[in-house]
Amino acid sequence: MGQRDDLVSVAVGQIGYCEEDNNDTKYGIWYGVNNQPWCDIFVSWCAAQAKVQELIPKCAYVPDRLSYYQNKGAYQTHGSYTPRPGDLVLFDFNSNGTPDHIGIVEKVQGSTLYTIEGNTSGSGESSNGDGVYRKSRSLTSGGILGYCVPAYKEDDEDVEI
Repeated sequence: MGQRDDLVSVAVGQIGYCEEDNNDTKYGIWYGVNNQPWCDIFVSWCAAQAKVQELIPKCAYVPDRLSYYQNKGAYQTHGSYTPRPGDLVLFDFNSNGTPDHIGIVEKVQGSTLYTIEGNTSGSGESSNGDGVYRKSRSLTSGGILGYCVPAYKEDDEDVEI
């Protein structure tokens, strides 16, 4: 398994985890900022468990995550890129151009994107739900802002010289 698979495997293992009252989660406790919106904290926790935190640094605020990957030249806008497992998907559910939620790409099958997301709900679009869920939506979904593409080791090995 490569780094992409490691991250996805950790995230999949968290499906079904539910928060306690007031956004109380093991992820927030780990991060040191409990009782806060935790979708990006969940991503950070998964990255640490998968030992890829050098590629997906600790972050609690989705707009900062976007800036980080934009500055590295590793951000792809919606519609310009087909995501791969282990990429991070940014959502803009209120359509204001600023990401308000993040998830981990599990896979793409045909025109369907499958993600693992923390602090969401089991159905519908939510950037402040109650747990970790597997979600599916069309790749053309208007709520998708774009994708952060970490520099996984296996991606370097895919390049032929």
